[in-house]
Amino acid sequence: MAGKKSVNLNRKGTPSAIKAKTIILSETATLGGNVSIAAGKTLSGGLHNTTAKNNDSAITESLTEANYPSGTIFSLDLDASDNACALTLPAVGDATGLEWLFLVTIGTESAVVLTIASTTTNLVGTAVCSDGIETDSGTTATWAAGKAAAGTSVKAWCDGTNWFLECMNPGATKAQWSVA
Repeated sequence: MAGKKSVNLNRKGTPSAIKAKTIILSETATLGGNVSIAAGKTLSGGLHNTTAKNNDSAITESLTEANYPSGTIFSLDLDASDNACALTLPAVGDATGLEWLFLVTIGTESAVVLTIASTTTNLVGTAVCSDGIETDSGTTATWAAGKAAAGTSVKAWCDGTNWFLECMNPGATKAQWSVA
């Protein structure tokens, strides 16, 4: 394979080692081990997993990487009249490198409360609210009843020590969003 600029893999061959500038996979590939990427190089392509949640009944879920791979985008429809949405992030020691995005696509009714919690006290959040920026830390981020409006977004990522929340809250003031 020396001198080739690219290699196409298909069902006909399963080489044990490949040296090429470009590798093109024409169908789904399953890797049975680690993938290493040299410093300064990138891995690109693919789409994020997405999942839709609605509060026709109360949402109470402990999130795991097994159920929602890193990069999953959650679309939250929170227009049922009084069913809360409570999401719990995994323990920081089990979540290094995880990153999720939560988007409120249909805003909350007046009695709906949205919470995103950590199983430990390592939750650090910063929110851009309708009246300024709020930063706090604790175990649970809470949007007051009816304040998780359509367009609210929360990016959550873990460095193995803390969960960080970056929030855009168009329907909440600083007093209506908190981490405690």
